[in-house]
Amino acid sequence: MANVVKYGDRTMPMGDLTLEQTKALMARHFPELADPQVDKKEVKGDVVYTFSKKAGRKGAAGRQSHSDRSAAGREARAARAGLDRIRRARRPQAQ
Repeated sequence: MANVVKYGDRTMPMGDLTLEQTKALMARHFPELADPQVDKKEVKGDVVYTFSKKAGRKGAAGRQSHSDRSAAGREARAARAGLDRIRRARRPQAQ
């Protein structure tokens, strides 16, 4: 009895890996499988795990949460303030 993983048109033997280890390995090569839907079937004595992408919220892929946006804004403001200090320090002093 062999364990096999199927994703799209690819079929791969799992060997000695557990299902969780296989999920982690697949996610490294196929980022869309970070949280896959897994269907299990027995075919001719083999266990076949079919991985597929889970349906997500439409438009949610590129969105940042409010806290991410505010943290990015703080970092950008801090970087601009640092550049302003450097520019002021390099300016020739009026005599």
